[in-house]
Amino acid sequence: MAAPETSPQPTQPLFYRSLRPLDVTLHSGLRLKEGDYSFTAETPSIPIVVSEFGRAALAEMLRRGIVIDVAHSSPAVVEDVLAATDAPLLVSHTGTYGHCPGPRNIPDALMQRIAARGGLIGIGFWAEAICDASPAGIAAALDAAVALLGEDAVALGSDFDGAVTTTIDAAGMSAITAALLARGVDERRIVKLMGGNVRDFLLRSLPPAP
Repeated sequence: MAAPETSPQPTQPLFYRSLRPLDVTLHSGLRLKEGDYSFTAETPSIPIVVSEFGRAALAEMLRRGIVIDVAHSSPAVVEDVLAATDAPLLVSHTGTYGHCPGPRNIPDALMQRIAARGGLIGIGFWAEAICDASPAGIAAALDAAVALLGEDAVALGSDFDGAVTTTIDAAGMSAITAALLARGVDERRIVKLMGGNVRDFLLRSLPPAP
C-alpha cells in the first residue's frame, strides 16, 4: 500500500474527477486524522483528532466546494471538524445513538449540532446502525431521526457498497415508502426523506457549474 499523502493538494485531482463529498476518515490516501479509527460512540479506543495536515486539507476541500463527510468519524474528529468550519457537514450513512446505541453512532448532541448548521444525516439500512434492518425498521429509524434532528436534516444513507448486509436493495426502496406511510408519515415529509433533502443539500452545498 502506498504511503499516505502528506499534502492537501491531492484534493485537486479528486475535485477534477468530479468527487464532491469526501469522507475524512475513510479516504486512506490522505492523512486527515491521527491514530487508529477504531472507536465506540462514547469511549474511543484510541484518541483520534484531526491532524495539522487534516486541517489544511479541510481548508482546501472547503475552498474547492467539496462536501465534508464525517461518517465513520469518532466524536473527537467530529468535534474537530465542527471547530474548523461553519460549513454544513454530511454524515452519509449512520444511525442515531438514542434510537440504536451502536458503536459507530455518534452522540445525539453532536448530530443535533450538525443538523443545526444545515448538515444532512443519512440513515443507514443495516442492523448495527439502526438495530432493525427491515423496511419497517428503516422507517422507524428515519422517524426517530426526524424527531431528534428535524425533517429537513434527514435522508437515506443505505450504504449499498457490499460492506454491510441489508435486507433490501435499490429495487426495494418502495418498501420504505410503504413503511413510512404505514407509520402515518405524510407524503410531504416522505418526499423529503426519500430524496428531496439530499437534492436540496447538494444544491446548497456544491459550487455552481462552470
